[in-house]
Amino acid sequence: MKIIGLTGPTGSGKSTVSRQAGALGFTVLDCDVIAHGVTGKDVDAIAALKKEFGNITAPDGSIDRKKLAAKAFSSDEATEKLNRTVLPFIVRAVEREIDAAKSAGAKAVLLDAPTLYESGLYLECDAVVAVLSDADSRKQRIIERDGLTLIEAERRMSAGKPDSYYKDKTKHIIYNNGDLAGLRQSAAALLAELLRENTEKGGYGMRTAKRVFRLTVCAVMLIILAVWGYNAALRYLYPMRFSTAVQKYSSMYGVEKELVYAVIKCESNFKVDANSYAGAKGLMQLTEETFNDVGAMLGEKDIPDFESSGTDVEINIKYGTKYLSYLLGVFDGDKTAAIAAYNAGMGNVKKWIGEKDSLQYTEIRFNETSGYVRKVQRAESIYKKLYS
Repeated sequence: MKIIGLTGPTGSGKSTVSRQAGALGFTVLDCDVIAHGVTGKDVDAIAALKKEFGNITAPDGSIDRKKLAAKAFSSDEATEKLNRTVLPFIVRAVEREIDAAKSAGAKAVLLDAPTLYESGLYLECDAVVAVLSDADSRKQRIIERDGLTLIEAERRMSAGKPDSYYKDKTKHIIYNNGDLAGLRQSAAALLAELLRENTEKGGYGMRTAKRVFRLTVCAVMLIILAVWGYNAALRYLYPMRFSTAVQKYSSMYGVEKELVYAVIKCESNFKVDANSYAGAKGLMQLTEETFNDVGAMLGEKDIPDFESSGTDVEINIKYGTKYLSYLLGVFDGDKTAAIAAYNAGMGNVKKWIGEKDSLQYTEIRFNETSGYVRKVQRAESIYKKLYS
């Protein structure tokens, strides 16, 4: 099954391209529709949005989209907060829809996602198409489509990415300059070409690249196993890189070094310049808010600039380890709770624990967080066995 991603700024004409794809036989997955389902029915997603944006629900308990939009598109920071909060829930729902399409025998899927790159869903695609249009046309479409005022439409547009963002990301661009017939014709021609390329030539798309990478890693692991044995293979997967900084700050802040390594492994896999769609940076994936909070905890007069120093190895490990130490203190040494809070935030974990003394796996309401805790604790156990 081939997957083509479709993206672009709001009001550019993606819906027309989606309809054309449907006419060509694609199974179309509209991420806006999926997102509406998530924010309407997923109790965890609704709870997370209410926590971040306050009173945004309708009388029936669902999300009032106008209330949410008024807050979420009021600034770049608010829009980033919206994406950071809701995208993990949407991604899981989209992945389920992709699996369902594959099980149903779909030959090709069009994944229509405005935040295709920010969510990481582009990695599921064999190719990506962006639809672009001039600002005035987009503005008019948004006003007519969503019933917004001119100011509301401009605010929503300003919260999105510029055209240059999409031009830098993909070579497949459709320009919608107002000629509907021309847009349909361009879309049909490009989609047919991409489908033909991927079908006949075995197109080496991003999804294929991921598959090849995994196979390459497996091949390397088999060679290591054959030559050096099981422990050497595990040491390859679970290295003790940046040991000077990890040893220094784990000792300084009273955190087991194996836990620090496990968090680095699970957060960034030791990629120094790792950046998440939510804006987290570096080996231990610290957000700007957490970075500045830790700087204040440390009593530093001049907290380093997050943009320039967030991926610095020494600073990132220092701040990340201090944050782990702080969370372990908040939860009286309960490692499960501290790791969960590193992923989901202290507020959620405190709510899950309630009046009890510790956190149980079954009480973690976010599937992502439950999986994260298990991954970190498994990695910590491996580090202790390998390097004890």
